Amino acid sequence: SREDLPRSFRATGKRAGKLAAHLSSNGIAEFVGEAVSDSMGWKVDLHEFDLEVVVHLNDDHLIVCLPLLERGTSQQAHFAMPGLSQPVAWAMARSVEPLPGE
Repeated sequence: SREDLPRSFRATGKRAGKLAAHLSSNGIAEFVGEAVSDSMGWKVDLHEFDLEVVVHLNDDHLIVCLPLLERGTSQQAHFAMPGLSQPVAWAMARSVEPLPGE
């Protein structure tokens, strides 16, 4: 349901290698942040975010990382990043039809 979706997010960019040397990590984060905000309607919030989108770019791969499961507040308080609710994570994983090894 719509209530389970994040309302705010933070994008973090990381880069390595020769091909991405001309890009800045902040520039990658800005680009991703704008794209996610435009497509999902979520607000960017660098400090009080519901979800963090981390993009790793290197000479071989572009990897987008999303925490898929919510982390409990009492038992796992040492984790700083919240994730998606379990039903939303399941629906996302099911819709992409991942193959073994992906």
